[in-house]
Parts: sequence; structure tokens; C-alpha cells
Amino acid sequence: MRARTRILTLKSACIASTLAVGACDWAAAELVPLPDRLTLPVFTAEVSDDTAANLQVAVSATDRAGRSPGQPGFAGASRNGECRVYIDNVTPVSSDELYDRAFLHLDRVVRRSGGVEALLAEPDNIPVAHIWGDVNAPWRCIAGTIYNVQAAGYPTVGFISTPDEDDSFAFSAIATHAVYIDMPVAIALDARPQVDPVTNMIMVTARNEILWNGAPVNQNTLRANLRNSQTSALEPELHLKPESEASYDLTVKVLSIIVKSNVARFGFVGNERHRSFGKDESGVDPTARGS
Repeated sequence: MRARTRILTLKSACIASTLAVGACDWAAAELVPLPDRLTLPVFTAEVSDDTAANLQVAVSATDRAGRSPGQPGFAGASRNGECRVYIDNVTPVSSDELYDRAFLHLDRVVRRSGGVEALLAEPDNIPVAHIWGDVNAPWRCIAGTIYNVQAAGYPTVGFISTPDEDDSFAFSAIATHAVYIDMPVAIALDARPQVDPVTNMIMVTARNEILWNGAPVNQNTLRANLRNSQTSALEPELHLKPESEASYDLTVKVLSIIVKSNVARFGFVGNERHRSFGKDESGVDPTARGS
């Protein structure tokens, strides 16, 4: 069974929206090699149940010269690069295409399961959107991916990592570890004050800082603050607001700490800013090695 954190409720009825469209021919996602030079974050989490029913999405960015993964000379994702998102870890998609194909994929799973009620009766069979994010990709690329798969109806996202005992990750179609998050209702940017008596705000900056209600903290202090926040009679909501160019590597480690702290209410702030992104039009196979 997947280990998940319980956060701001996203109604299960969101899955029912997939029944509003006709039957589709979109096949279940297959496990395939990851784009060349994709480096995953390293930390300990639950073992991933990477089944064919889950949606596989790889997220990277162009390098400093504007080359996409798979193009000759690609030198690795740049924080300032354009987002490059691949469904099934291979096919480049724009934000609109990601939404459409994720929606159709979920529709196929729901219908194969016998409908929404049948699927909800077996919650472990509800598909997960697995995000394979490059550690060097900017957070805005991850945020836009999260926004679109959440809008398509996926109630859970798994952020894929490698075991912390093995820093040398060999490219593989098998997910080794993941942080699973039941997606909260999106919180609009600046919808509430940054510091509120019943809200704690965590920010991850482009300078690799973690801020707790505006004050710099390290990961150990973050853990302590999360523990202390749960001793209140009314546990504050926890909001996470990474800067656009924040490191995905650090952000997903912060997510891991949040999940392990078992906070009751948590939400992302500002993901809607990054909902739109383009795709690689080069036609290259992103799994091909650059020269």
C-alpha cells in the first residue's frame, strides 16, 4: 500500500469528471527508458509501485545553449531553460497536450475498472501521476506539470527519487523510491498573507535557502518546526511556495520532510502561474544520447 500524507481534501468526485468524455484508445502508460542525462534526486522514501496503470511524466529543461534532452551536444538541464516535459517518459508534450493525454489515460483506467464507484471501492488501484524530475530542472517546470495532472483528475502525485545509499543511479524503467502526496486543492498565489497565525509558509529560494515564515532554516530545524506546529490545539495549515527558479532537488527533499512529518493540512501555493509550457519541436528521441 502506498504511504501518503493526508492534506487539504481533494474530493474523490474529481475522478468522475473523466466520465464526461467518450471512450478513448489511449493505452496505459508503459515503463520505458528515461530521457538521457536525467538525474533524479537522492533520498529515502517508500518503494514505488510503478504499475502500467500509473501515468509516467519526465520533466527536464533545455540547457544553456537552448538544446533539448536528446539533441546532439545537450549539456544537461539549466535552471533558466525552457521546460521539457515527456509523457510516458518519451513523448514531448506541451501543457495542453499533457492535460489532454493525462485526462484520456485516466478515463481509460476508470472505464476498465468498471466506473468511478468501482475504482473508488479499491483506492489502491487509483492511478498515480509519477513525476521523474531532473534535479537541475527549475521548480516552475515541475509546478506546471503538477498543475496539469491535478487538473486532469489525478488525486495523487509520486515524486520519484533514488535510494540515498546509492548516489550512482543507473537509468532504469523501474522506479525505486517515491514521495507520494495526495494532491490538495490548489491555493492561489498570495490568496492569504504570507505569515498568518493559522498558516505556516515554507519557501524554497533560487539561492537554495529554506525559509520558514520568512526566516532561514536548515532541514533539521524544518523538521523540528513541523513537529512543534502539530502540538497546537488547531494545527496550522502548511503552505509550500518555491520560487520559480528554485531547485527541484531541494524542493523535493523538503516535500519528503513534510510527508514524513504527517502534517494534517498542506497545500502548494502559486503552481497556477506555471500552468502553460511548450514542447520540444525538434522531433528527436529524448532517450537518444547526445554527442
